[in-house]
Amino acid sequence: MPRLYAKLNNAHRFYTLAKAVHFKERATCTVTQQGIKIAVEHAGSVQATAYLQQDMFREYTFSPPVNGSDAYVFGIQLSTLVLVLAPLSVSDGSLRANGGADVDADGSSGRGARGGLSASRTGATSLILELTDDETLLLTMEENGVLTTCRLQSLETETQLHLDMAEAPLAYKIIMKADWLRDTLQNTIEVCDTMTISASKPPGESAHFCVSAEGATGSTEVDFTSNVDVLESFSCAGTLQQRYKSTYLQYALDALTLATKASVRANQHGLLGLQMMISVDGAGDQAFAFVEFLLLPTLSI
Repeated sequence: MPRLYAKLNNAHRFYTLAKAVHFKERATCTVTQQGIKIAVEHAGSVQATAYLQQDMFREYTFSPPVNGSDAYVFGIQLSTLVLVLAPLSVSDGSLRANGGADVDADGSSGRGARGGLSASRTGATSLILELTDDETLLLTMEENGVLTTCRLQSLETETQLHLDMAEAPLAYKIIMKADWLRDTLQNTIEVCDTMTISASKPPGESAHFCVSAEGATGSTEVDFTSNVDVLESFSCAGTLQQRYKSTYLQYALDALTLATKASVRANQHGLLGLQMMISVDGAGDQAFAFVEFLLLPTLSI
């Protein structure tokens, strides 16, 4: 019996969430009774995590470790995972597999380099994930009775960056429409390699959330007040202004494109958290997956 057996009706959902955090070659995968977590980090300053909760799977069977732990933790080659799933996950549809090719961990096929695939478009491809006793991750994609299997060998886990929003009191928290946040960050990223993000609540005034940047090509500033329609909620304990690397914020744009809502929060040490809520096809009528980015500031102001 595998340590994990999980089935999705649509492989595209798994692909898009994995791709949303794919800015490094390797990732750490954590499998628990509650679901699957894929975490990526860079330069000790930014951490991204995709949460695939149990309720987004049509079937989910988890056998806990015999050592008393509640999780299996192992490294995976995220680039290979995304490469293998990409041809079968285009635009919520898929590409038809001509034969039941067995795909190795380098993304190649037993029939030749990805030779079992053609560009004939069909409906969504189902995906089965299995974690074996030796922590090999098996991915089986099925469409119209045709199976494609990929084996990803687990890797040694790397030392994980520990970023915890709870280590300091929360300075502000905003829930807003994801597309507004995406457009704001996109426009600001193009101006300068660092951007300033601030929140304040002057006495007797509405709370303000501001994203700005100034560079050789010009400057930009987008200011939101707590009473605008794009903000669902806005709580602010005082004033906080910090600078963050634009490159790291750019990593979050793919996830924001998928999301309907986004949460922006920061603690009083300046740790910034962006959490995106993404609607997915689950076992029930409605299910959501979450992608979270945590970023350390580059400079206190």
